[in-house]
Amino acid sequence: MFKVGAQQADRRSRPTRMWRIAHKLTAASVLMIVLTLLAGGVGLWQVLTIGQAIGDAREKEQQRARSLELLAAGYRLVAALDRMLLTEDPFLASTEIAASLGSLSFYLETLQEAGGETGASELFEEMQMAYDELRQAVSKVDVLARQERWTEVGATLEQEVRPANEHMGLLIRRLVRQANQDAETVASRAQLVIGQAALLLAVLVVLTTGVALGWRQFVFRGLSLSITELRQGVARISSGDLEHEIDVRTGDEIEELGSEFNKMADQLAGVIGTLEQRVSERTRGLQAAAEVARATTMVLDPDELLRQVVNLARERFDLYYVGLFLLDDERRFAVLRA
Repeated sequence: MFKVGAQQADRRSRPTRMWRIAHKLTAASVLMIVLTLLAGGVGLWQVLTIGQAIGDAREKEQQRARSLELLAAGYRLVAALDRMLLTEDPFLASTEIAASLGSLSFYLETLQEAGGETGASELFEEMQMAYDELRQAVSKVDVLARQERWTEVGATLEQEVRPANEHMGLLIRRLVRQANQDAETVASRAQLVIGQAALLLAVLVVLTTGVALGWRQFVFRGLSLSITELRQGVARISSGDLEHEIDVRTGDEIEELGSEFNKMADQLAGVIGTLEQRVSERTRGLQAAAEVARATTMVLDPDELLRQVVNLARERFDLYYVGLFLLDDERRFAVLRA
């Protein structure tokens, strides 16, 4: 009884249940979903960042290509002017020269609309001023060519058009160098973003795998071990070892089930002990009655028989006083005979 009371006190001292199995599985699922969403969000952010870096790099490449086209258009303009002077054909002023000026204007406007890094706006202003000077010089050459004043055309070409075009070319080369630097910067940034994305995704994969394995070790292996321990304890109790205590501390339904098995074993042990005590008492009573009956069969004197029955009953049943009453001859009163 002391052992049963100690077991019950120990069970009452156990901590209150905190997490059920459903809560553990739900927490594991939620954690995996959160990690998956985090990995997906980081991956999407990295994809967008890489896409933006690639777009910036493509834009810088286009700016460099337009700058080179602008430089080529300036060379074509000077070549057209030289050919007009060489052939003395004023008709070229309205064909090739006009087309070259249109190309210069188009690429210059395109570059200005695209914009650039810090300092590009000032460079575009200088290029616009150089283009205006070049266009004025070309217009002057056009007027002189239509008047067939070829000597003055040659002088204007050498003194005004070529210097203006060379100045324009210097500005364009500065723009190309700046575009190259911007493209290299964007490419380096894109490579850095790609490296960071790969590293971050690798960390997330390792973290997700570690959490999955750790949670599996914590939840599923713990459940397996506790169920195994519970099964072994139940097997010992069912085999007759009612004093065995199932000690499962999982804080969930398995611990509750183990406690219920312990209570059932305690109650069963109490019932069996009570039954054994009753059987023992009943056996002692039957043995005493058998001894009294056996002793009385050997006595023939009635008075001696009565005294011996009373004495044996008092001794065998451990009684303080035993009296034997018999009816009188008229069967009206009970008379103490022994």
